[in-house]
Amino acid sequence: MARAPLFRNEPWVLAAILGAALLVRLVWVGSVPTQPVTDFAWYLDRALAMARGEGFSINGVPTAYWPVGYPAALSVALRIFPGLDPVSVGKGLNLLLSVGCVGLTYAVGRALSGRGVVGLIAAGVMALHPAMIAYSSILAAEPLFLCLVLGATWLSVLGADRPWMWLAVGILCGGAALVRPQAAVMPLLLVFGVWLWSRQRGKNLLPLVAAGLALVGLILALTPWTLRNREVFGATFLVSLNGGDNLWIGHHPEGNGRYKSPPGIPQAPADELANERATRAQALAWIRANPGRSLALIPAKWEATFLSTTDLAYWAFQTQRGELVVPGRGADKPLYFFTQGAAWWANRILLGLGLVGLAFALRHSGGRRYLAVPLLHIGLIALVTAVFFGNPRFGLPAHTFQAFLSATPWVREDI
Repeated sequence: MARAPLFRNEPWVLAAILGAALLVRLVWVGSVPTQPVTDFAWYLDRALAMARGEGFSINGVPTAYWPVGYPAALSVALRIFPGLDPVSVGKGLNLLLSVGCVGLTYAVGRALSGRGVVGLIAAGVMALHPAMIAYSSILAAEPLFLCLVLGATWLSVLGADRPWMWLAVGILCGGAALVRPQAAVMPLLLVFGVWLWSRQRGKNLLPLVAAGLALVGLILALTPWTLRNREVFGATFLVSLNGGDNLWIGHHPEGNGRYKSPPGIPQAPADELANERATRAQALAWIRANPGRSLALIPAKWEATFLSTTDLAYWAFQTQRGELVVPGRGADKPLYFFTQGAAWWANRILLGLGLVGLAFALRHSGGRRYLAVPLLHIGLIALVTAVFFGNPRFGLPAHTFQAFLSATPWVREDI
């Protein structure tokens, strides 16, 4: 596949964007003393156990309640820097992952469009997006997940005429599935999206070959963890045992489409499998009894995922490890409310730019081909949210693919 040549200043512009992304994240991490609470504290505790050689466990007992991917990655960083404060190590890891996402956004945009300016615009948006900046200090799995998704997407586009690359695509999707199990369906999504993108460009993409190699890579990545879970729990399941709770959150009598603590978060690993089955059964029974209500909640779930910004500042301004506080009531008040406002405006501006870009792209075949991969990614997020529940954290990858839409006015007709 012929590669578009770099324009003269493209490397310097990219370096400036990456430098700005790094600088603003360093300032953020230095200014906002975020401490891990709830899920984030759980991730850190599991990573510390793994770094001590205890495996993915709670008090030495193997667990699979939440996915292993992010704690495993964090444990590697903790092993590399054993003498440093674990929270600081986690922030450093997420800061680097967040900057890496900016670079991969450029790579994907350039590969899809054949134009550096498209990748640079999308990368610039992500370099300054408040959510991408804030997650540098929150010990959340989203930056790692997005890096893996973008890496798999980039390789899938490059693999339009290089079938062997789809094995690596599958492995990266498997890694992403260990962070968010929804990524297990991503190889087929990418094969379909790249086929739509490449079929009028004279590429030699063989969909069945690509899908087969990607699925082999996915299986290679997931099999060791699946076998571990089979040995520990005596059951075969996909990555983690919080699926039943997640389904219950979106489908119960008091549900409003957003997060609500499920009824039986297991207090011990031995209870995880039974809890997963019980809450899944409760949710499915409620769906069968109230199908109209389940469908009626979908718009609220999408609003919470794609537009809501309530969680961003709330989690970023938690300053006591393991203990929830009400942020924005002390010296942090000005920055807290500025962050809330910036995130609110950023989400809506990005949505508006994405819709404008969508209108531009639909006017010519090159734009329509460019749209295939970003829209399928956004569609997968919308589908998963509709099935489970809405959460601003789930929308972080969607913001990146919306950034690709915002750059479509610069996509050529002949891509």
